Amino acid sequence: MQRLRIAIVDDEPIERKALRTIIERSLPTLEVIGEAEDGATAIKLADRLQPDLMTVDVKMPGMDGLTAIRHIRARHPHIQFIIVSAYDTFAYAQQAIQLGVKDYLLKPSRRQVILEVLSRVAEEILLKKQEEKRLRWLEAEWRRMAELLKTDRLSPPAGGPSSEFNDPFRSAVALIEEQYAKPLSLTQVARAVGVNPFTLSRLFKLRTGLTFVEYLTHRRISEAKRLLMETDLPMKTIALSVGFRDPNYMSRVFRRVTGHPPSAYRSRPMTPEAPADPQPD
Repeated sequence: MQRLRIAIVDDEPIERKALRTIIERSLPTLEVIGEAEDGATAIKLADRLQPDLMTVDVKMPGMDGLTAIRHIRARHPHIQFIIVSAYDTFAYAQQAIQLGVKDYLLKPSRRQVILEVLSRVAEEILLKKQEEKRLRWLEAEWRRMAELLKTDRLSPPAGGPSSEFNDPFRSAVALIEEQYAKPLSLTQVARAVGVNPFTLSRLFKLRTGLTFVEYLTHRRISEAKRLLMETDLPMKTIALSVGFRDPNYMSRVFRRVTGHPPSAYRSRPMTPEAPADPQPD
């Protein structure tokens, strides 16, 4: 069972202990890895331990919780937050929404409410991690296909299947690798590799867990990520170069696929994780 790492930030020791106890007794998917009593300490803890999730009090001595979240978010975009506070004000809630906080727990909260919020947020984070793992595998496959194309061991199909594997799926992937920046449809690609659209659709789902459209979208977003991190090209140019005609639409798709806005990759490139072991077929 995959466990998520959580840190508790609150200036009241009794509050930290109570929340730790609830988590350790009732939520086996969460591991409490640290505590902090103020915003400045929370930033240092995030730098050192890089948890998946942090619960943060708003009102604390010195740096407040919202300011700490703003600093941590800029340095570690993957960390998610839940506000735990006795202050139910619109201003705090508005700032929390702007910072992308996952939820807002009011003190005192019933144990069941705390468990429901933590469970829901943990499930969202786990699903996102699974999607990121799948995307890393796909990116590893794309790199491998690109190398095969460079060495002529796999040629893009022209009117029918032509890979050394005589595999319509690999032929379709090769075609996407060559032409993802152009308008592509399932019917068009299926015709090019010599199978019907239904068969090709099933092959993509079986081999990658994605539909044809999802696979093509992920490939385009992967290239957009690379261009954002490695070039200073305008967003519109990047969108057009990877197959999106509307940069605003690309931004929405980008956030949905990666969990981050394009600006997160441009302002602070994220260190890519090692690709997961390929698991096709």
